Amino acid sequence: MNDTIAAKYQETANRIADLMESGTAPWVKGWNDLGRDRGMPYNAASGRGYRGGNVLTLWVAAQAAGYPTNAWVTFKQATELGGNVRKGEKATKVFYTSRIVKAEENSDGEATIKTIPFLKTFSVFNVAQCDGLQIAESSPIETEAERIARADAYVQAIGADIRHGGDRAFFSPSADYIQLPEFAQFRSPELYYAVAFHELGHWTGHESRLNRDMKCKSWGDETYAAEELVAELCAAFVCADLSIPSALQNHAAYLKLWAKSVRANPQAMFTAAARAAEAADYLNAKGGVTDSADLLEAIA
Repeated sequence: MNDTIAAKYQETANRIADLMESGTAPWVKGWNDLGRDRGMPYNAASGRGYRGGNVLTLWVAAQAAGYPTNAWVTFKQATELGGNVRKGEKATKVFYTSRIVKAEENSDGEATIKTIPFLKTFSVFNVAQCDGLQIAESSPIETEAERIARADAYVQAIGADIRHGGDRAFFSPSADYIQLPEFAQFRSPELYYAVAFHELGHWTGHESRLNRDMKCKSWGDETYAAEELVAELCAAFVCADLSIPSALQNHAAYLKLWAKSVRANPQAMFTAAARAAEAADYLNAKGGVTDSADLLEAIA
């Protein structure tokens, strides 16, 4: 990783850590009042959604600047859409990771396959930084009843073993089931689904599904904190996909723990976001939510 990219990682990580230390998670806000399927940042020219660490980068940038939309374009795309980026506007960097596969011969003359990872950066601008763009309008905002009905159908389609009762919410990896309080015990339908999506995020990590490392020793250890962050981000991504306001109240101890980890290892945040994107993709595939091919891969 070159110094410029490392500096961008650190810059974004520091902004996220600042928000965490102030008691705010950057993924809680940013899409409540937007139209359907526009909760996640997307490219206004292609209509494709960004993912993983790029989602956090663009959410943080939009929140800091007060942009009213999650739509972004490159400088060239703004021109192609009949408009322009206003003079003096500052770009936001997003990242694209991929791999080049090359056939080579080893020292014994045997054919081998070599995989070379690479990373590129792109400069994008929010459409609020542009003038004259000819882009499609967002879909009409759904009513609360429509959003809740869609979220309910989504959960039902996933088919996880979800049990109700008691006053705790958790996923049991050993028994492979989710426990939630009764629907009526939640302060709002949005909060119920936000919690359900968090536990479904954990559910995706089971050895029979995405097989993440979930063997933690105690609350607050590195594995526990990382898995909680994956589930938290997964819930935020799914809430955004379904236009459900993310009503989760982040535990202050978690936020401080994550902030410390993010400052020390900026790539950890992007790795968690990549795992969360995988979890959300898994749930979306089962829940019947489809999107166009993603424009940019997450930072892994």
